[in-house]
Amino acid sequence: NVQGDYFEFGCHRARTFRIALVEARRQNLEDMRFLAFDSFQGMPAPNPEASITGLGGGALCTTTEEFSRLIQAQGVYADKVETIKGYFQDSLTPALSERLRDEGRRIAVVTVDCDTFESYVPVLSFLEPFLQTGSVVYLRNLFVGHRGDPNHTPAAAFRDFRESSSFQFNEMVNAGFLGSAFVAAPKRSRKNAAI
Repeated sequence: NVQGDYFEFGCHRARTFRIALVEARRQNLEDMRFLAFDSFQGMPAPNPEASITGLGGGALCTTTEEFSRLIQAQGVYADKVETIKGYFQDSLTPALSERLRDEGRRIAVVTVDCDTFESYVPVLSFLEPFLQTGSVVYLRNLFVGHRGDPNHTPAAAFRDFRESSSFQFNEMVNAGFLGSAFVAAPKRSRKNAAI
């Protein structure tokens, strides 16, 4: 019973996105909006120290046109989908955040599938004002790159975000290497922790 929208960061081939559309229809979530954040031109040039093979600049490219074609072919809630194009450090601006907040956007479910520490940092920072009690946060590929070293992978970005966020994140599903899903809830103050 969490009212809100579906956000997805990293939408290659719209695979996860299409699953979200179908499930929303199955649940009759007529008021849900679906926001697709992606460069729509593939991965940025990789950090040479990241030890990620096969993910050079331009890898995993699904253009805006191809993404829209896949969504239209799915035939579910296509009119409720908005694409936000650009590399996250450029596209996730204060002006975009303000516009979405003015529209009343809140996260019911978010999928973050952007593979690198450098991409995770601006995404997680952008999410904070859209989170609410019960938001489901699904994070993919937390240990990609740097031979899984949790100090340099997306897991490090999430660890830092958890410390600074006004929300706590309780793990609800662990999908191993693929990632984990968490439920957000406001952090309790020390004053109220014993109540």
